[in-house]
Amino acid sequence: MKRILLKNIFLLPIILFATVFSSCGKKWKQTTKANFSFSVNEGTTPSGLHFTGGNFRLTEVHFTGSRKQGGNVDFTNHPNSNLNLATGGSDPVVVYDIPQGTYKNIQLEFRTDQENDSTPSMILTGQYINLAHDTFQVYFDFEASEIFRVQAQSNNAGQEITMIEGTPATVSVILDSEYWFDLITSTQLDNADQIMLNGKPSIIINESDNSDIYQSVSSRISESTKAVFH
Repeated sequence: MKRILLKNIFLLPIILFATVFSSCGKKWKQTTKANFSFSVNEGTTPSGLHFTGGNFRLTEVHFTGSRKQGGNVDFTNHPNSNLNLATGGSDPVVVYDIPQGTYKNIQLEFRTDQENDSTPSMILTGQYINLAHDTFQVYFDFEASEIFRVQAQSNNAGQEITMIEGTPATVSVILDSEYWFDLITSTQLDNADQIMLNGKPSIIINESDNSDIYQSVSSRISESTKAVFH
């Protein structure tokens, strides 16, 4: 009888450890929703150019995260979503169930592709106001595939991000048009080809129209994007 009791006593810590370990394993598999919202930086460049909206065709999302607890998280998804950069809306919505935990580092990649030859992968809409206070509508059509690699950050600009089960997160992805167009001068915009579009003087920038500006901007397109977890 004593032998049986002693045996059970020795087994008890093992059983408890296995139960706790199993419980912890399940805990870090629990997820919370992360809703992605995309917008464009509405800052004004030194030349007097700023963008307020547009459209972005998101074809791929790659998420890589290393956690303090539990294993690393790595997944790729192909949402084929059309993003409205003025409202932050998307069709279909871009939302993922991400395992909870404290992430030491999250790397994100967003890919854009053309749907067809006549539809740009990204369109930015904005205004240019020259020194004479004349206003021109500006349309930037990005007509190529591109991957935006982003180091995600928290609200306080740190790399450590905490995801809690049952507490949805919002991820604000901001495309930095101010940086992309920072090197474009007012002289270049004043000398750009213009057309009347919807009754307004307009500057269209793409591979065939004002291509010098397009080439300068497209070389910076993959840089300076931010992704902030709220």
